[in-house]
Amino acid sequence: MIDPLELPLIWIVVMAAAILRAFTGFGFGLAAVPAFALLLTPAQVGGPQRQPEPRSRDS
Repeated sequence: MIDPLELPLIWIVVMAAAILRAFTGFGFGLAAVPAFALLLTPAQVGGPQRQPEPRSRDS
């Protein structure tokens, strides 16, 4: 969940990246992704890793 105190910073990043995109025609991701990486914590993708079950030789 995003902290409510981070929302203004996220909004500023999005607006600055959008202005960069408007002036240059590219660069939204170039500005937004590194800034988001500094501001937000990475999400854990997937669940805990499970060990594969051994196959039986009864095929």
